[in-house]
Amino acid sequence: CTGVALKVNEPEEEQVLEYLRERELISSAYVEKVLPLKLTDGRKVQAVTYVIDAAHNQYCGGMPLEEQAQMIAHAVGGRGPNTEYLYNTTSHLKELGLEDADLEWLAKRVRQIVG
Repeated sequence: CTGVALKVNEPEEEQVLEYLRERELISSAYVEKVLPLKLTDGRKVQAVTYVIDAAHNQYCGGMPLEEQAQMIAHAVGGRGPNTEYLYNTTSHLKELGLEDADLEWLAKRVRQIVG
């Protein structure tokens, strides 16, 4: 897949990892993995990533998009409405030149649901 890799200066590594772990590992839905990445300049690096645990009870892979839209439209988490997370993610991907047709569809459908 295509994404964004961020480099962290070595003196800040532990502080950044602590922050990311606190943010991404609030439940056991995500797991931390070190995975190989190929950068646009051809270099290969190892990177800390957070990936969904497909065995987790909150994993919704395979759920029809309409059901996802209904859930997102009404869900609120510890950091606010799920709608805002969806809209922000979709917007940031666009800014980076990355498109995800399913996310675009979900954002449009959720806006219709919430009015």
